[in-house]
Amino acid sequence: MAGDDAPPPDDAAPPDEEAFADRTELVAPELDDSSLHYLPNRTVLRGMAAVAGALVFIAWPDRTEDLVATLVGLVLLMVGLIELWHLRRTERVESPPSALAALVAVVAGTVLAAWPGATLDVIAVVFGVALVGAGLLDLYRAIRRRATDDDTSWTTAKGVLQVVLGAVMIRFPGASVLVAAISLGALMVVAGAVSLAYILSPRHELDVHPENARRIVLAWLGQREIGADERRRIVGVLFFEGPELADRSKRFAILMALSVVIATMGVLTDSTAVVIGAMLIAPLMIPIMGTGAALIMGWPGRAAQAAITVALAVLGAVALAFLLAAVVPDVPGSLAGNSQVTSRVAPTLRDLIIAVAAGIAGAYAISRPDVSDSLPGVAVAIALVPPLAVVGITLEASEYEQALGAILLFSTNLVSIVLMGSLVFVLVGFSPIARLRQERRQLRTTYTTVGILALLIVIPLALTGQRITADALAANEAEAAVNEWLGDDTEFQVADVELTQDEVSVVIAGPGQPPTVEELGAILERKLDRKVKVDLRIIAETRETYSSPDG
Repeated sequence: MAGDDAPPPDDAAPPDEEAFADRTELVAPELDDSSLHYLPNRTVLRGMAAVAGALVFIAWPDRTEDLVATLVGLVLLMVGLIELWHLRRTERVESPPSALAALVAVVAGTVLAAWPGATLDVIAVVFGVALVGAGLLDLYRAIRRRATDDDTSWTTAKGVLQVVLGAVMIRFPGASVLVAAISLGALMVVAGAVSLAYILSPRHELDVHPENARRIVLAWLGQREIGADERRRIVGVLFFEGPELADRSKRFAILMALSVVIATMGVLTDSTAVVIGAMLIAPLMIPIMGTGAALIMGWPGRAAQAAITVALAVLGAVALAFLLAAVVPDVPGSLAGNSQVTSRVAPTLRDLIIAVAAGIAGAYAISRPDVSDSLPGVAVAIALVPPLAVVGITLEASEYEQALGAILLFSTNLVSIVLMGSLVFVLVGFSPIARLRQERRQLRTTYTTVGILALLIVIPLALTGQRITADALAANEAEAAVNEWLGDDTEFQVADVELTQDEVSVVIAGPGQPPTVEELGAILERKLDRKVKVDLRIIAETRETYSSPDG
């Protein structure tokens, strides 16, 4: 085991314990019992206001930009009013910056709610331009300092992140505002929950003001420590090293190959049960989780070893699936009608949410032996091997666009496990707060790089989800147009409506003569707000009756 990879001893005193104690001092005067009713005030209330807006965004995928702007404006207005109310009730008139920020929120919220229009797009583009400028300036500084400073990685990573984020905001202003609003709402809700939990807990546990959620979390993390024995157990689960290296590597390779074979056959035969069986025995989550644990602990050797294991497993899985797809004869059906393929080639933000939750559950199950029995269920949820099998199958079929979709799904799962696994390992005390402070510069550079990768994954996920939502809405509009064209008193039945980019195929069945196709085209163009070609097919309906002869 490498020296720099060894976990710090349990009794090692953090080198900057005094500095940490200074950072956890009260940030406001001590509050007496008579002021306790003020404690769950602005942090909790504004968190509730923010999440209300975020939930509305999620609940209505067919939202328009004007609706988003209006809702964001209302949330800002509520947050600003809550802040002003808090300042007045606590009589903190000596805080002009807070009052000014609250007034700005009220004014901005009023403007957005009253005149939504393109306001959000303009704001997003302005912020995007500012971020790109700041990022280019950081990159310029990093280049200038490279000759005198050996470590410019943080400045470089920060500059790249700002440039990428700014470019995304300029190119996709509406989606950027939506993601920012949901993220802000989530952060504010977490802050409110932390403050409320602290208020409800014994006051003597932490010497931190209850409104400062960040300091509460830092002080709480300072008390978290799982112990050297438990840390060694987790290290033994996550990393292949020591005298068991050869045996564990062999078992990993065998299980990985078997899971790929089962997953590939399950996908080719469109069998959900077989694919689930492949998920249950797939061992790929362990080295991915190990990568996250090594990164958060500042163990470069272990991180590289785990990442190489993941890379070799991924390449081997795709190659094996490719070969199996090439040699298996007479596979029924086509890839276009295979549900196991189609469900994995167009991932959306919903898949990201699933991956995030599964990453958290997996890390928690590994860190807690009393809940480790739930790990197979997490493996089913995260679905690591089936997307790789789909990549190999679609590559063999020369369906390169579908292969890219499956790669995107796997990449989403991979990055989510690394990020969420790292977070959980910090929260459970696997990575002590003192270790995080020691490796602060290296960790923030590493996770900024991972954040850039995550951002690059979120962009196509958002675009795919937006396209799927738009297609679904257009299909609903087309069907509504056909029903409007036929009218309420028609005897015709709508058999099928198919919509492509520039053509609508309609099949109806019934007796008589329907309205003209020109009328249908005019209604469709009005509903879809674009020129379309209409292909109408009428299935004639004939009726015959029979009556028994009298007597």
